[in-house]
Amino acid sequence: MNFALVSSENHITPGGDPFSNPSLLRAFAKVSASKLYYIAAEEDDHQEAWMPVFIRKKAGIPMIVHPQLLPYIPVIFYRDRAIGSLHEQEVYQGFSNIMKAHGKRLLINLPTHVTDVRGFQWSGIAATPRYTYRLPLKEDIKYQRLKYRDIKKAQVLNPEVREEFDFELFLRLKDETYRLQTKRFPYSDVIHLELLKNLAETGCLKQYVLRIDREDISTQLVLEGDREVFTWQGFTGREYLKSGMTTWFNDYLIRRYRETHESLDFCGANVPEIARYKSGFGGSLTVWYQLRWTASPLLESTLNIVKRN
Repeated sequence: MNFALVSSENHITPGGDPFSNPSLLRAFAKVSASKLYYIAAEEDDHQEAWMPVFIRKKAGIPMIVHPQLLPYIPVIFYRDRAIGSLHEQEVYQGFSNIMKAHGKRLLINLPTHVTDVRGFQWSGIAATPRYTYRLPLKEDIKYQRLKYRDIKKAQVLNPEVREEFDFELFLRLKDETYRLQTKRFPYSDVIHLELLKNLAETGCLKQYVLRIDREDISTQLVLEGDREVFTWQGFTGREYLKSGMTTWFNDYLIRRYRETHESLDFCGANVPEIARYKSGFGGSLTVWYQLRWTASPLLESTLNIVKRN
């Protein structure tokens, strides 16, 4: 099997999820100040698989980076693969060798369908399990009792939802939330706004706005694929955090997408309080893997010093 790092998108076939959309990938490359490439695998003149990589230099050192806010790096096979097969692991080993040849450090979040990561590990790359909740939308869904209580509580306020892009509202609620939590957001509002506008042009991004008594109090950004949707970013005004409105909003999105999609990914369950909240919607805890590798301990120490300064 042959592997190559290429910059052309001509041979790329999107895989049905939003993260394999070349326009979306270019948008994330721009805000992360990295260059977008693709690793292509071929065998007997047939395309086998591909995955994108983002390469950025820090202090002159090339690194494979994972743009912040991008949930997963897609891994697309052109033909059905046997999960856990040695052929699949051969592809992952080839991907690993290309990445190690073009970067001195790497960080990548793999998609949830990559459940066997031995090929990466055999190449010396560490694979750490991380978690999210995924909800099968075509099956019977049973929430925890407290979720039904919150939905009933919020319903009294007669909430209304509309679908439209209102990035000014989104940024205002995001800034309010981060000030309340005394945290820093990874992007400035200017860069974040540029990303949102570019994603809107891809057709993958949808925004929903929740209104009560003519006041917009919550918003949710959703990334849509062919079969799965991802509740990507969402914020609620501080006065309504205990109103049950966020739960009502999530229930609305679940009911909305049951009509058109097969599953919903809540995009993360790695913080205890967030995991407890998301588990209440009846989804299944799903593992995804984060890849990490550095060429040497000395290089890792050097890069950490550069980061602090």
